[in-house]
Amino acid sequence: EFCSCSPVHPQQAFCNADVVIRAKAVSEKEVDSGNDIYGNPIKRIQYEIKQIKMFKGPDKDIEFIYTAPSSAVCGVSLDVGGKK
Repeated sequence: EFCSCSPVHPQQAFCNADVVIRAKAVSEKEVDSGNDIYGNPIKRIQYEIKQIKMFKGPDKDIEFIYTAPSSAVCGVSLDVGGKK
């Protein structure tokens, strides 16, 4: 099997997700998240967010979300403060 990041219907995505929020991305930075099996660093993009509404998930605000650095590995790019 392999990972797939092909688009799904929004309702299906909602049902499959553990967390669904509306938020504004405040900042972004590249962070290390450990090493792969060969010892190479794994990079992630950390977005600091301001949570606007929780539709599904825990009863606490989420401050950060993480994604892969490239769409080639299923990463997403968020609009930070209206800059992108």
